[in-house]
Amino acid sequence: MVTKTETLLTAEEFMARLGEFWPAELIGGRVVRISEEEWRMANGGKHGTIRSNIDVLICEYLKTNRLGRVFQETGTRTRRDPDQVRFPDVCFFGQDRLEKLGIPEGNFPEAPDLAIEVVSPSDRWNEVMGKVAEYLAAETRVVWVVTPKNRNVTVFHKDGRVEIRTSKDVLNGEPVLPGLEIPVAEIFEGI
Repeated sequence: MVTKTETLLTAEEFMARLGEFWPAELIGGRVVRISEEEWRMANGGKHGTIRSNIDVLICEYLKTNRLGRVFQETGTRTRRDPDQVRFPDVCFFGQDRLEKLGIPEGNFPEAPDLAIEVVSPSDRWNEVMGKVAEYLAAETRVVWVVTPKNRNVTVFHKDGRVEIRTSKDVLNGEPVLPGLEIPVAEIFEGI
């Protein structure tokens, strides 16, 4: 009996051929395509508005606190051998890491300091929690999971602490964005 050997892609190979696969992520060296319906939900009105709100709120803070840069839907390598590339809705890389890594044409070769995932109606909570664990294992210091349905943000820290911030609370950027304070209600403004 002959067994066919599957060839796994590296992050670099995946990004070089991204146009062929998009929308997709690289999971365990395998291309996992995102359905058109899921893609529309993840980039549609509410989801896109929330993502844009977060981007603007962090960018406003960064104008006077030049600590790094914020990115949307940018590939970040979260695992090596086999490689894994995720595209957090919003992410932040600190200036010290940007000086080391530069801003790549494709994906970042490392996970971000802060990863932000906006939960879509099609997302399964266990899959979202899997991404959180993956980011934290890849040296992401903080993960925010934004849940539009509940209008809250769950904050996962590298040290294992978990906090839930509701639309009546203020979300702080510690330890990655010290001094950043975002009223959670502003994340959901316009939806």
